[in-house]
Amino acid sequence: IRPMVSSVGVSSALAAPQPPNTPITFTATASGGQAPYQYRWAIFDGATWVAVTNWVTGNTFTWTPSASNAAYRVQARARSSGNSGNMEAAGT
Repeated sequence: IRPMVSSVGVSSALAAPQPPNTPITFTATASGGQAPYQYRWAIFDGATWVAVTNWVTGNTFTWTPSASNAAYRVQARARSSGNSGNMEAAGT
């Protein structure tokens, strides 16, 4: 049995809402589990979550919202290197 990611922290230098077309870079930090970690990013528009990337090993994501919306949320989903299935933990 492999250890699983226990938590994911997400940080950004900019808080929502930002003016439209302002690039925002997010950084995820996973803990627990087995490195190297894989991340998948998702956006919440106030109604639904939409995955916007495939699983990647990089822990940064740059997003440029097309509208100013305080309901937007960005989530990093993480899994351990040996896991080819679903996420083990997520952070918003």
